[in-house]
Amino acid sequence: MSLDTDFKKSDSRETAVIVWEQASLREEPNQNSRALIEVMNKGVQVDMLEKAVLGERPINKNGASLLSDRWHKVEFQKTAGYIYCEALKIEGEGEEDVAKIILSKAKGLNEDGCLVLAIAKRESKLFPYAVSSAGAQGLFQLMGIAISDVNEKFGKNFSNRLNIEQSIESGILYFQIVKKKYQDKESFLEKTLAAGN
Repeated sequence: MSLDTDFKKSDSRETAVIVWEQASLREEPNQNSRALIEVMNKGVQVDMLEKAVLGERPINKNGASLLSDRWHKVEFQKTAGYIYCEALKIEGEGEEDVAKIILSKAKGLNEDGCLVLAIAKRESKLFPYAVSSAGAQGLFQLMGIAISDVNEKFGKNFSNRLNIEQSIESGILYFQIVKKKYQDKESFLEKTLAAGN
């Protein structure tokens, strides 16, 4: 059976589709671990078992580190293993889906949706599982201290920067904290954006 065949969607699990030309199903969340399935082609559908498992950050063929250190545990043809997060698009978590959620949440928080969306695009390319080498995570690339500020200021209990809903709401609220700090300053928007970064 070819691995690029379309597979029927599971009714009980979230699904994802391979978006790279080829990916491997690994035994561990590490590009050097044993390949359980060496080649899985673009378009192959898998069932999600666990999102954003901490693993080793892969490097490309030029030796550059990739966007995240997270892997997704998936199942394919009764084989469970790990696929690097950028190689998959989880149902409902593509760029268009994420953009719609950001715009909706911004409207609900009385914030400029286009500006907030532009910030998220710049910070993470709208990839929910982005993790910088410095430890910034999620769509708005927030550090743990920023989440603590948001939780304290707004009485929230955000704990997962890689959860799309938490990442978006905390990112917008953090932007509001920074914006308020600079609202009476000259070059207000530039200072706000620089401080948020």
